[in-house]
Amino acid sequence: MVFRHIEKYGVVLHNRRLIRDTGVKHQIDVTINNNDNKRRVLVECKDFNLSGEKIGLPIIRDFWAVVDDIKPDDAIVLTCTGFTRDAILFAKMKGIRLAILRRFDEEDKENRIESINVNLHTILLHKSCSLKYYFPSQEDINNFKFQLMNAKIPVDNYCYSNAPIFLQINNETIQLGNFIDSIITQMNIYLYLKTEKNYSATKIYSDVEFQIEDLPQHKIHIDEIILEDIQTSHIPHPSLFTPKSEEKGVMTISHRIRITAKINLRGSAVKILNCDKIPINGLILNYDITLTKFNFEMYSRKIAELILQEFGDDDDLVICDEEISCLSIDPNSGEVLKRT
Repeated sequence: MVFRHIEKYGVVLHNRRLIRDTGVKHQIDVTINNNDNKRRVLVECKDFNLSGEKIGLPIIRDFWAVVDDIKPDDAIVLTCTGFTRDAILFAKMKGIRLAILRRFDEEDKENRIESINVNLHTILLHKSCSLKYYFPSQEDINNFKFQLMNAKIPVDNYCYSNAPIFLQINNETIQLGNFIDSIITQMNIYLYLKTEKNYSATKIYSDVEFQIEDLPQHKIHIDEIILEDIQTSHIPHPSLFTPKSEEKGVMTISHRIRITAKINLRGSAVKILNCDKIPINGLILNYDITLTKFNFEMYSRKIAELILQEFGDDDDLVICDEEISCLSIDPNSGEVLKRT
């Protein structure tokens, strides 16, 4: 049954008698015929589990005589206990593979993945975003409003991304919408790492600097960032995932966060189309994000029952209970079949 599980597309026959060149009948525990590849495998099974004895040289030598007569593509001796040193050496010289099939024990779990714990954090930026300008004087405020009106940019919507408003910072020019997008991206990363993913309380961060790609020669200084959790929801996880424990459970936690950033732009200027530039002291940016935190554990409900270990092969095969229980041996043909 184990080999039927391995050879999913071959024909596995149990307890067969084969005749080849010598005309002698050989009793073989398992034969595997893979019709597509025209490959035949002979398997000799020795269950010494009660006595605990290892398979010795005489058994391997006798099996080799059968292999030499039938000439299969592959030959395997399988046991539950192990092999003596001489048996291992002889099998290696004759090209016979040796394997041990035993129960899966607790120590076999070492270095194997039993479950996968997934912690997924997503940040959704809400479309609503407000921007306040701070100018050195009332005259600068009036000039800015006049330029907005001449450019037909709505006074209450002059922070939208494609507006022809530009910032001049240290002789470098950047479109305002691109500047705000870059600042928001950098801030979200900074806050996510700085808060250690905990947004459950109001936090204030002072004197923060960002380097943005479009202004490689200048760091943007933010005097203050205020973080406020304005709404928290706990959503039960879909039944597809099983909680790690009944007491703790698995939830999707969603936070709606309001972020206020005071951006220091002293020494810079704002410019609309071909109008004169206007000195600016800073911006206050307000926007909301929704941070969603998923935490769940995924694992298989299959129970590891057996482990097949082959000498010289580091990749052991773990076999689960349901992979064996679904198979049966046809009493007439000896073929191992899946139960319907």
